[in-house]
Amino acid sequence: MDQNERVKVLLKQCSFIVKRLLENGYLAESLNQHKFEQLKKILEEQEKKKEESGKGK
Repeated sequence: MDQNERVKVLLKQCSFIVKRLLENGYLAESLNQHKFEQLKKILEEQEKKKEESGKGK
């Protein structure tokens, strides 16, 4: 596994963890509601792009 692949795996793991924390409300208190919704939307869009690119391979 080269460095780029390791970075991709780590980013995927981090986004998964952040998404779970957001869903469970752990980060919601420190972020205002608008930023919370914005971040959740961005993560969902990234997830869709990953799924679409995975289907193309």
